[in-house]
Parts: sequence; C-alpha cells; structure tokens
Amino acid sequence: MVRLKNSTTGVIDVYSKIESMRKKYGKIKKAEIHFHTPASHDYKLISDEKFYSELSEPEIIEFACSIGYLTVNQKDIILNNFHNGDYSGPEYEYILRAEGTPYQHFKERLSYELIAHKLYSENIEIAIITDHNTISGYPKLKYALDQYYKKHIKRSNLQKNALKLLLGVEISCSDCNHVVGIFDDENFNAVESLLTSLIHSEKSGTVENTYTILNIINENNGIGYIAHINTYDGLGTKLYKDKLFHPSICNILGITSLNGNSWKRKTSQVLDDTNICYLFESDAHQISEMGLKNTWIKMNKVSFNALKIALKNYSFCIYHEKPTSTPIFIKGLCIKPTSKSFLIGQNSEEEFIVDFSKDLNCIIGGRGTGKSTIFNILDTIFTQETDSLDKLKFISLYEFIYVVFRANGKDYVIRFLPQVRDHLDISRNDFFSDRAFKSHTLLNSTIKLTKNWYGLFEIISPEEAIEVTNILDCEEILSSVYKKHFSINHIVNLIQQRNLGDFIKKVIHSGITNDYLDKMFQRIKKSSSKDFIKNLKITIIDLKPQIRLIESEAKKKIQGFNSSYKELIQIEFAPKISDKPIFVHEIFKNIKLDDYISNTKLKWIDALTYIEVLIEKVSYIDFLEMLIKRQFSTLNSIEPIKKYATEEITVRDLEKGFLNIKDVPLGKLYGPILDVFKIQQYSVISSLEAFIKSVDDYSISFNVNSKESIQTLKTEFKKIENLSLGQQVVAILTFIMEYGKHTGDFTPFVIDQPEDNLDNQYIYNTLVSSLRKIKNHRQVIIVTHNSTIVTNADAEQVIVLESDGTTGFIKKAGYLSDSRIMKLILVHLEGGEKAFADKRATYSAILNS
Repeated sequence: MVRLKNSTTGVIDVYSKIESMRKKYGKIKKAEIHFHTPASHDYKLISDEKFYSELSEPEIIEFACSIGYLTVNQKDIILNNFHNGDYSGPEYEYILRAEGTPYQHFKERLSYELIAHKLYSENIEIAIITDHNTISGYPKLKYALDQYYKKHIKRSNLQKNALKLLLGVEISCSDCNHVVGIFDDENFNAVESLLTSLIHSEKSGTVENTYTILNIINENNGIGYIAHINTYDGLGTKLYKDKLFHPSICNILGITSLNGNSWKRKTSQVLDDTNICYLFESDAHQISEMGLKNTWIKMNKVSFNALKIALKNYSFCIYHEKPTSTPIFIKGLCIKPTSKSFLIGQNSEEEFIVDFSKDLNCIIGGRGTGKSTIFNILDTIFTQETDSLDKLKFISLYEFIYVVFRANGKDYVIRFLPQVRDHLDISRNDFFSDRAFKSHTLLNSTIKLTKNWYGLFEIISPEEAIEVTNILDCEEILSSVYKKHFSINHIVNLIQQRNLGDFIKKVIHSGITNDYLDKMFQRIKKSSSKDFIKNLKITIIDLKPQIRLIESEAKKKIQGFNSSYKELIQIEFAPKISDKPIFVHEIFKNIKLDDYISNTKLKWIDALTYIEVLIEKVSYIDFLEMLIKRQFSTLNSIEPIKKYATEEITVRDLEKGFLNIKDVPLGKLYGPILDVFKIQQYSVISSLEAFIKSVDDYSISFNVNSKESIQTLKTEFKKIENLSLGQQVVAILTFIMEYGKHTGDFTPFVIDQPEDNLDNQYIYNTLVSSLRKIKNHRQVIIVTHNSTIVTNADAEQVIVLESDGTTGFIKKAGYLSDSRIMKLILVHLEGGEKAFADKRATYSAILNS
C-alpha cells in the first residue's frame, strides 16, 4: 500500500470536488411528525388510563425510572427531595427562572425531559411538535432537547448531531378536520399572534374551515396539510371538496396507518392521488406511542426550508419505511481534457465533472453530445477492457479520467491514464504505447488493458488515500461494482443474430469465465506440434467436469427465478445442439474434400458428414477425446464409418490400386482424420471454444399476455426470437430488472435508451413504475430521449449535455424541480416550449372534457 497526499496526486482533489457537489442529495433522516406534549389538552404522557393533568409527580418519577431515564438510586433521591418540598414553592420557581428554563414547575420540567429522552432513544433526527391549537410546548421541548444533547449525547458521541425540532401546530377546524401547520421557528412570535386571532380555545379550535386554514398557513409561508386523512369522514359538499383537494391547496396529507386504503373512497372523486405527498405521522399522545410511526426524509442540513424542498421532491425524498441504503454506487466522474478531447468543462481547459445521485440519474441531450461517451468511459475503466480500438482511442484523448465510487462500505477513486504516445494522432498505428495491452481473447475479441492504464485508491480520510496495489484486489473490487451498460439496440441485434445467450450469461454470471478459459487454453495454445495432442488430452480431461458443472450451476441459478416468475418470464438453459457441426468445418478448410482417404472410396466430404452425424450422437468433446486416444473401435461402434463411402468400388478401381473399404483396418480410416486434427491446432482450439459457448447457452420465453389489460388473458409463453420487436424489448427489460431484483444485485443499473421500440403506454404504465421501484435500492444511470421517463420516474439528477459540434459539455445538472432543468427538458425532449404548448392545446379539448 502506498499512502498518497494531495500534493502528489489529484486523487484527493477530485474526491473533494465530487463530495462537495454531492452534498445537495442529503441523507436519509428519521422523523417523528405530528406528536403532542403536555401543552395539548388531551395529553396522556404515561398511558390511556389518565390524562397528564391527573398524574402526580411521584407517578411521573416512577415512570422515568421504568423507561431508563433515571436509575433506581436517582429515583429514590428525587422522590425524597420531592417529599421534602425541594421541587415546589417560590424557591424552586426562582431556581427555574434563574436557570433560564421555560418551565413553570417540576412536573412540567420532568415531563419534557422524558419526551426528549424518548426522541433521542428512538434515534429521531427531525421532530415536528404539533400540540392542539397552541405552540406553547415548542420552547419547553426545545430547551429539554438542547439540555439532553449537552448532558447525555455530546460528551459521549461527538459524531452524533443534535436532533432538530421544527415548529408546528395541529388546528381543530369547524368541518371536523385537523390541519397541521409547520413554520420556521424564526417566525415563532408571528405564528403565536396568528393563532391568537384564529383559535377560540385550545380545546375547541377555530371557527374556520379546513380550506381557509390551509390558505392562511400557505399565505404565512408555512407548510399545511390535513392530518390523519385515513380517518377522514368526507364532510362537505362536492364543490367544497373540489376546492379543498385542489393541488394548489392540498398536495400533502398525513396518515397514521399504512394498512388498508378504504378511506380513499371518500376522496377518490376529488383527489389526484398520484400527486400527493403522504406523511406517515405519529399523532402520539403519550411517550409509548413515539418512535412507532415514522417518516424517513432525505435532506442535507435539517431546516424548515430544507423540509420544504424535500416535500416538493417527495418522490425521492419522503419514505414511509427506511429505504435500503445502496451499498454500491458511482459518485461522480472527472475528466481532464486535452486540445483534442470531445468532453470539456465550461471552456476547453476546464475539467468535465459530473456527480451522480445514488438514486435515478437521467442523461439527456441531442445527438452527438457525448451521452454514449460517458457510458463507454465507465465500461472501459471498470472492466479494464474494450471491444473496439476506435472507442478506446476516442476516450484516450484525455489527460486523465477519475471515477469516484462506493463499495463495501468504503469510498474509492480509480484513475485512468491513457497509455498513448505524445502525438495523440489516432490515425497512426503507433497511437498506443507498447505496454498498453495484455492480449486478445479468442472468445469475444475483447482487448484487455494492462495495469498501466489505471490506479485504484481507497479513501481513508478527506485528506488521505491508499493505493490498492494488488492486481487481484483491484480486479475484485472493480468487478463487484460494475457490469457493462445495457444497450437495448445492441441486445435486439443479438436476438436477431441468435446470440442472446451470451448476454443472458453475462447477466446471471453463469458458466466458465473467459479468464478461466484463457488459462485453460494457454497450455495448448503454446504447445509445440510434438506436445499438442498430449496437452489437448489434459485440457479435455479438465473441461469435461466443467461442462457438467455448467449445466448443474445453470439450472440451479435459474430454477428459483423461474419459480418466482412463472406467470411472467422464464430463463431456459438451451445448448445449441443443432449448431454442433460447425465445430469441425474450420478444421477441414484446407482439405480438398473430393480427395479419397487411404486409397478407399471414402472421400473427405464423406468423413466430414460422418463426423457431423457422430457428434449428434455423442458430444463433440467426447468424440475428440476418443479420437485422440485412438479409440477407433468405440467410435465405429457408435456410428460405423465405412457406410459413408458414397461411391461403390468397381473392378477398374481395384485395378487402379483402390482398396475395398470393407477390408481396410479402422486405423487406416480414422488415422488420417486424427492427423488433420494434429495439424490444425488453432482450428481445434477454436472448435473447443465454440463448443463450450454452445453448451453454455440460454434463451428467454415471455408471457405475451402479461401486459396490463382490462381482460384476464391466459398465460401464453413465446420464445423471444419469435416475438415482435416491441415485445422483445419488453421481455429484455423485464428480464434485466426482475433478475436483478431476484438476486439482490446492487450494482449500478446503467442503460442506454430503454424506450427504443416501446409504445408510450408501456413506458408510462410499466417501465416508469419499474424504474421507481429499482432506484430505491439500486443506482440507475440512464440515457434517454423520452420525457415521460425523466419526469414521471422521478429522477433525482438530470444531466443535460449539449454540443457545439466540436465538443460536448454539461449545460446544466440538477433536480427536476429546478425550473431551468425543466426548460431544458422541454427543449431537448419536447421540441421546445412552443411545441409543448401546441401539443397541450391540441389535447386540451379531450383532457378538459
């Protein structure tokens, strides 16, 4: 391990820049929303048996001990002091005032301390106090929380932040609804004056209705919503409810139960449920009810304004259950351009730098703006290989590239240093340096890069990094983080070329890896002619158990998935048996097929036909093993070779020296065939590799009646090769997303234009819904030209790329709620504001009818 400082590398610089940019995304925080304190007229504190006003001080002291706030010894001392009168009378009131407390007596002080203890014990980070028709409890609880943090938390846990208490009130309205208002605590006095003008009494509330109160809260820069809507009784005329539930008035609702939704029948005719932010609220009237019903909120620094922003972006900031933290995600990308680079910063010398949310990221822009370049960069850096020298040249026209990512609970930075010569002339054959490549693999022609291209660094503090120098460690970390991005058009081409099996294999990580094959075949690739057959025997012995393992592992991997998705999609282990003859064609390419073998009437074309038939009966690898072991009798017993002589021997043939094949020993027929296999070493190796590929092959069957329909249609599975283009894309997307969900795949889901060949109804009803679900537990980075995906799948980061024809750059990146981002979406995905306005006008007659 090599420790690196900021002065010697750019690793820490880049890491700091990316981390600074990512602060806008915030962190998930546990919130206790809408709870009561002794300031509420119906508060209980301990249990349903008594109201707070009926409780005695000793009862509260005993309760404090029972929940762990006081030790037994402390309880006994306090009870003794209480009975001695130490906590009552003018002297104690003077102590309370002298300490600057907001309390009137001991009972009140201890009660608020217990609420503070409960909130911290439940790890609440945001608390919104909402007493009935009053905010008098806010300063009392705030004081208790501040003191609790200083005495019990700060001293022992310097990393834990203080709980943030937000100012709120629950107003009882004349139409029997309860409205929660949340305000900036800086406006405490103004809110207090407002309540004085509105509230008749703390018990009865106000004479105003819900609609009026919500409007007043909005006018006073507050956040207002109807509390516990699940108990809503639907009072009011249709006209009143239309006004009340209009999106401009009502876009947040509180619920106190996540079970059942029968209450929605009372609001369904007047409420657009798709645009409502639901807060799971506590409504606790006693301490034991706190910490049971919580909303989880994503924000950075907790404040009233931050809460407003989170509620506005509720689709990715508000959760009813703590979302699973994505353990693996890409944090950002930093590229230093050269004079010949395509992607640049705001000018040609600045870095191209972009940060990613661990949620849903949408990259948009016109053609040729660099969207695919970003994916090619990520593919090459994380896999340390490329399938195209032209792509590699294009992304090598940069001084350096850094990618910041998180994996295994740690932050890492990978530095990509293009291994090119100084001239940067991509037309020259010597563009790359001598130490740029490992080798070309025969299976898929991928070009592997050497370690010289990259360095991996573990971030151990904001100021320090450690280089991961062990190559195997590097490869393991990088492979656990990223798979190559999915291109829908590329996958459709694979289907049409009947090569989908390779793609499925990569997704499910089945079969023998290319690296394993490389190592296995290195032995025979490097063999001399003398040793070739000997090493081929050893390789076949190694391969045969691996082939059996392929089948058993494949069936094991797909069995659980197929069982779970038996009504939707099925993965099939489908070896290409019918393609077996192609294994030997290459071996005989230099043989004159009309020539005779060993002076018999058996031609080489006959021998080729014989082998094709034989390997339909035994596997190719078994045939090859028997051949090189000279087990000719065994081969002949499986399929006699002599009957394949298509020409009858004549007397004249015998006079010319031809032999009657019936009298010829088997060695005279099989021996020449073996000699061909000995000579054609490269072709034999290729045939073995093709065989392995064929036996480790897959396909997909898809239920074409699985799409949403008003009719219940019977299950009808069809092979993916037999589906229409649109159905193929649906099947592919279903497989990718559902298999990832089934296996708990947390690697970033990176996909290029998933909307291609899909109808808009499927995009809105299915694809958008799937992306919404996936992004909560798996990072999604998507290139798209479809506005429905960007706006309806709730992207947390929209990256807009533009180009001047020579270079590509980021025009703007940010939340959907940013008006500048929305305008750019209109430009790039809707044809501009005028085009969208014309479209809206065209549809308005239908939408408003």
